[in-house]
Amino acid sequence: MISLGADVAKDSIVIFDGNSTFTVANKPTELRKFLVQHPGARLAVEPTGGMQDLICQIAFKLGMTVYVIQSSWIRSHRRGIKPRGKTDKIDAQTIQDFLVERADHLHIWRPLPKLLAELRLTLRQRQGLAKDLSRMRQRYRALKLAKAHLEALLKPLHDLIQMKDDRLKELLEDIPNLASLELESSRPAQRSVR
Repeated sequence: MISLGADVAKDSIVIFDGNSTFTVANKPTELRKFLVQHPGARLAVEPTGGMQDLICQIAFKLGMTVYVIQSSWIRSHRRGIKPRGKTDKIDAQTIQDFLVERADHLHIWRPLPKLLAELRLTLRQRQGLAKDLSRMRQRYRALKLAKAHLEALLKPLHDLIQMKDDRLKELLEDIPNLASLELESSRPAQRSVR
């Protein structure tokens, strides 16, 4: 079975197939074009703040087995094999090597139901906006702006955060009614990696 290790970045993904390394644009058409050439393969990536979602979804739709492996596990594996340097190519090789060695002990990735995917995205957005608001407050206070000017500058961000909070409340209210949420029954039994 072909095992692909992918080091994901915003604009491109470096993929190692056990023999060769490829750089593919992190765009739907390019990823699909590359992945269809590897039918039945299994794919491993590290979580990268959501940038891995696209390749995971495309690979899953193509019938590939997908794994999202914790970064700490990859770091520990890297220390064990002691590669020379740290590049995207070496990272892709390390991820692929970890997959080959540990696939039997890993959880298979599946896309979240639509409602939970939106909840996760909305939470990420809200967290990012809150961090930005905190930074901007500190920066503008250091400039000793008048309170009215400070409030005027920060109001659009406050409003956007409030919109995200309102949407989160709506999503959380909908979760008990989600009939298709069968995460526990669709997951294989958990196995730990040691």
